[in-house]
Amino acid sequence: TLKKLLPTIKEKQPKMVTMSIRPGPIRSKPLDPDEQEMAYEIKSQLMKNIEIQNQKLKTEFTLHEKMTESRMLSQQNKRLHEDVTMSRANSMRLIKMFERKAKEADTKLKEMAQEVTRSQDLAEKYRNLYELERRKNLKEGDQLPPIDVQDNLPNKESTYTFLGGNTRVNDVIRKNEVLTEENYDLRREIKRLKEDNQRFLKQTKTAMADRDQMLHKLETSEQNRRDLLKRLEKEKGQHQLLSKSLTRQASDWILLKKQIAQFDEEYRWSQVGRVDPQTADERSRVHHVTKNVYMPRKMYPVEEYDKTATQA
Repeated sequence: TLKKLLPTIKEKQPKMVTMSIRPGPIRSKPLDPDEQEMAYEIKSQLMKNIEIQNQKLKTEFTLHEKMTESRMLSQQNKRLHEDVTMSRANSMRLIKMFERKAKEADTKLKEMAQEVTRSQDLAEKYRNLYELERRKNLKEGDQLPPIDVQDNLPNKESTYTFLGGNTRVNDVIRKNEVLTEENYDLRREIKRLKEDNQRFLKQTKTAMADRDQMLHKLETSEQNRRDLLKRLEKEKGQHQLLSKSLTRQASDWILLKKQIAQFDEEYRWSQVGRVDPQTADERSRVHHVTKNVYMPRKMYPVEEYDKTATQA
């Protein structure tokens, strides 16, 4: 019905502007089934728009939470990156220090090994000389001094070498033992340093793996944030379009209601025509009037009207 009335309303729109000056209140008319259906459709559209707004609010809240989580992950990544950088620098410094100590220990170990070899050669040389001297004394008999003479053969407490009076065989042996112990300690220290180096390398690899994992999580969070921002922009655009469409539909609906009400008013005014005075008697007889049954108690006849007037 509304679709059929729209062309007529558009044709009579100038008349509606001129005839809107007529006085008289415009009473609200009960809605037709089509108008009620249109009102229900508009209400359902409003409910859908409200639901869309709620969904958009939920999306914005989710985006805000994701952005907060992304900022927290970024801060944690920065801290982990700083820790990894510091750990890497410390590990490199420790590795260099351990390598330097290992080189020094190897150099010292080589020197000690050379010293031990020289000491062993010297001790073997002294032993051979001592054996030769003892055999020589045994062959010559009494012509040579005996082996156990205090002036010719030194005893165990004060045994001198042929290289100098200040060098003793016992001192060389003690020095060899001390160097052997130091060599053992240095080997043990090198082993410990190697184990520490391996442990630090494992920690560095673990820190690098954690860093790569955090970077991957950060990239994933940033990608999710970009996707959510795109969805938010899209939802905002749809929200603006829906708001404009809803506003336009509401204004069109209000204008249509006004036009329909004005059209009804014009139609009622158009049904009012001129009154023919010749048919007044017929029109009056159509409407039955009740008779006046309440008569006065004292009724003067017509002939006595003049007398009453003169007496007064």
